[in-house]
Amino acid sequence: MPSDRGVDERQCPPVSADGELRCDPLDKLLAALGRLGCDPRRSGSGWLAKCPAHDDKKPSLSISAGADGRVLLHCFASCVVEAIVAALGLSMSDLFPESPQPKRERVVDRVYDYVDASGALVYQVVRMSPKKFFHRRPDGQGGWVWDLKGVERVPYRLPELLKGVAGGDWVFVVEGEKDVDCLVDKGLVATCNSGGAGKFPSSHANFFSGARAAILSDNDEPGQQHAEQVASILQRSAREVRIVELPGVAHKGDVSDWFNKNGTVDDLLRLTAKAGTWSPAGEVPATAVREADQRGRSTDLTRRPVSICMADVEPEAVRWLWYPRIPLGKLTIFDGDPDVGKSSVTIDIAARVSNGSPMPDGNRSDVEGPAGVILVSAEDGAGDTIRPRLDAAGADVKRVHLLTDVDFVDDKGCPRRRPWSMPQDLDVLKLLVVETGAHLVVVDPLTAFLASSVDSYRDQDVRGALAPLARLAEETGAAVALVRHLNKAGGANAVYRGGGSIGIIGAARSALLFAKDPSDPSGNRKVMAREKGNLAPAWNSLAYELVSSEEYGCARIRWLGESAQTAATLLAVPASSEEVSAIDEAATFLRDALADGPVAQKQIVDEGRKIGISEKTLRRAKKDINVRSRKLGLGGWAWELPLEDGQGVDDGNVGQVDHLSHDQEIRAGEGGQLLEGGHFEVEAIFNPLALRCEVCDEDILGEDRQTGLPWHESCRPEPTSEGFDGEHSEAAWT
Repeated sequence: MPSDRGVDERQCPPVSADGELRCDPLDKLLAALGRLGCDPRRSGSGWLAKCPAHDDKKPSLSISAGADGRVLLHCFASCVVEAIVAALGLSMSDLFPESPQPKRERVVDRVYDYVDASGALVYQVVRMSPKKFFHRRPDGQGGWVWDLKGVERVPYRLPELLKGVAGGDWVFVVEGEKDVDCLVDKGLVATCNSGGAGKFPSSHANFFSGARAAILSDNDEPGQQHAEQVASILQRSAREVRIVELPGVAHKGDVSDWFNKNGTVDDLLRLTAKAGTWSPAGEVPATAVREADQRGRSTDLTRRPVSICMADVEPEAVRWLWYPRIPLGKLTIFDGDPDVGKSSVTIDIAARVSNGSPMPDGNRSDVEGPAGVILVSAEDGAGDTIRPRLDAAGADVKRVHLLTDVDFVDDKGCPRRRPWSMPQDLDVLKLLVVETGAHLVVVDPLTAFLASSVDSYRDQDVRGALAPLARLAEETGAAVALVRHLNKAGGANAVYRGGGSIGIIGAARSALLFAKDPSDPSGNRKVMAREKGNLAPAWNSLAYELVSSEEYGCARIRWLGESAQTAATLLAVPASSEEVSAIDEAATFLRDALADGPVAQKQIVDEGRKIGISEKTLRRAKKDINVRSRKLGLGGWAWELPLEDGQGVDDGNVGQVDHLSHDQEIRAGEGGQLLEGGHFEVEAIFNPLALRCEVCDEDILGEDRQTGLPWHESCRPEPTSEGFDGEHSEAAWT
């Protein structure tokens, strides 16, 4: 809705309004960068500087001059040009050669509030005069931030939209706020997205669940394309979607112009009723055709199932870029903290693909001979980092291409350039894959190239962005490697440690974890471990290290062979030296106590306490040396050493359960047989898939299993001064 918060002219976007002739745009920009300490310096035929629009630690802003004298800017961290210019206190016109005509002063014309469902302000769209639109959001201190970074976009007039959907009203979707306000003034429900044509986020479909949506397009090609885009998004959730054509509207005209030419609300509702239900081109015609099925129910033929009979599908073997780690035609995740060499490993693999050399472990690749590689990188410079690393790895650099930007023509016919992002620019990536014969695409890191409308922590957004990327991989046969940083969460379950939504690793068929080897005190040795693999048997981890290439002045990968580390051990929380000493002592006790065969768990715990070893430490030692638990019929549990450490063979019976001290009695459960010397022989009842209680070590069944707690309800640990006993706090499980 139009803002009633007032307009502070001092908080307009920083634009030049002096009306004077300007100096050379490149000189002006470099001077502004210098004043802000962005350290512009020469790089080839252009310049590099720290980007003023984000917290830049190293130069990521590329500056060059176009053929017509305009300044071309590109931030490898995906900052938009408008944000960069605003941070410098300049205007977009300052990027163009000086004009003999004085510039008109730009002033605020109107402000539109975008609010959440409760009516709280989320952000604003500011219309300037001469016509130009900007976004801004509250900074929490009474001022504004002139971008929408980190802000989830909402439809215009969201509270009225939700009320109209609930009431079954037609919801009219138009291109701009002016048209929305025009319709609302006439008693109708209307909305739009911020940003104009072609910018309707897929997440807006969530607000149209069960809606009757009527789309009114502007009368030009971008407007018609926008209407189709909105319809394709809303048909996933809306009850009904229609595109309404307004007769007599001039070229580039809109619904406000139609009303100004004597259009009425009744006319609009009649046109809406006559419009056919929308369906994608090539499917059933968009007329709502209904027929009764054999059970008398209504079947809407505007939506048709698309299926494949599996008898018509030819079986195909999975092809591999690197068996069994990186499949061709699929997505593979590379997860790891900074400074473990993820990017260097991708360069090493890219070099091998480009020159046709074998993979590090000698396993097969189904790529015959050298092939093309496409790199998409936001964190490393092309000249000072990527090229030297490729040279050090022996790459055929003629086959390696770095995708940076997308050239396009705007709706005014002007050539423009923007950073590549997905999913909107996947068609451009596909074209480059085909042109270069690429068998490997590396996106490093993934989140830097997701469109601003994609929330990397929102499962629906992530799957919507990665599904077309997975189709691209399948259609081209290229392996697509997506690099991620780890999140700050603890725990050794690797699939939950990658940054962003769980949907990211869910979309991948393979995932690799990169981490420092915890057994290497120098910290030099790293490990590449299997995090996920749906298409091949489990494989052994590989160790590697980063070594200096004196010739090229950079690091390269040296592979060190197989490693016993796994993703779980790489991510396990390291114990302190005191804990390690206590666990070692407990392990020695267990080996001695179990040397002659299985012993009842209760006795082990009691004897350990007598010599100062807690049950928690015993259980950690038990896990470290792979002591096994076996059930004694229905009467408790026994612990035994693994076969390589204990005696006898695993014949399905626990065998003899002996006393730790002769004054203690062992009670056997059902199926136990009393032997001479106070021993019992019992049949093992062992289910390796059972969930075990961490307190009593017995199976967790029935209602207790449904609670999700790692213990029986009756075994819930008592609180102590340091929290709850056991390895997990109650708060983590309730």
